[in-house]
Amino acid sequence: AAMSPPLEEGNTEELLRQTYERAKARLGGEKPKAVFAFSAADANRTEDARLAFLRELGGDIPVFGGVAADYFEYSRARVFGEGEAREMAVSLILAGGDIRPRFVARSVPRKHLSRSRVTSSSGNVVHSIDGISAYEYMRGHGADTSGIMALHFTPLCLEI
Repeated sequence: AAMSPPLEEGNTEELLRQTYERAKARLGGEKPKAVFAFSAADANRTEDARLAFLRELGGDIPVFGGVAADYFEYSRARVFGEGEAREMAVSLILAGGDIRPRFVARSVPRKHLSRSRVTSSSGNVVHSIDGISAYEYMRGHGADTSGIMALHFTPLCLEI
């Protein structure tokens, strides 16, 4: 595992590369089999671009993670790693050894709801769930759609 210093405009890729190499070195020569990446939300770059760069570094190994956000103010989001909490940083955990990671996701927004699945999306934007618009799906399950909101799909589990 390794955590980047705060990412600044212009040197993001080099800092991510250095952080990845530090985490890889800590595997003791084993080949990484999965990457866990947790980064602070950043108004200047997309997570899709960060994911693409991590895939470039790791090849075709799975990448899992999340983004720390603060209601889109980009000022209070922190990530944890190496005993610290940092702004505008990325924490990377590389897993090695005799594992074959496979990510499985189930959608269970409320305990009483049945499993659901995303039926249409582009990039990280969900268009429909179970064949109906994401907006209508959220409204139908009691979500307040009058303002900015998010629907969380849980649990995510890693089968090793």
